[in-house]
Amino acid sequence: MKFNDSKIAVELDSTNGYTTAIRCPDDEFAMNFVLDNSDWGRVEGFDSYRVEALENGADIYSVNEGKNLSLKIEKRIADGVYIESYSITNNASSEIFFTK
Repeated sequence: MKFNDSKIAVELDSTNGYTTAIRCPDDEFAMNFVLDNSDWGRVEGFDSYRVEALENGADIYSVNEGKNLSLKIEKRIADGVYIESYSITNNASSEIFFTK
């Protein structure tokens, strides 16, 4: 999955939403600013991802079974800037405290 504007180009793995490449479209060498096999975007404890492609990015969703947590990752390009936002929601009826 690819999205870009005139200043930046981003590639995501369509099965899990991991960012696999960040490039400058005008770079004649097509340098990738993401290390191969880095799992950029993986959140520990969330292993099953659903990816929804958008015009300027993607939304990635996951649920942590057994802990009643849901995850939403928003990845966008806006005016030459790549933005990622991570939100974890507690869907349980009690509070959850993280130790790490």
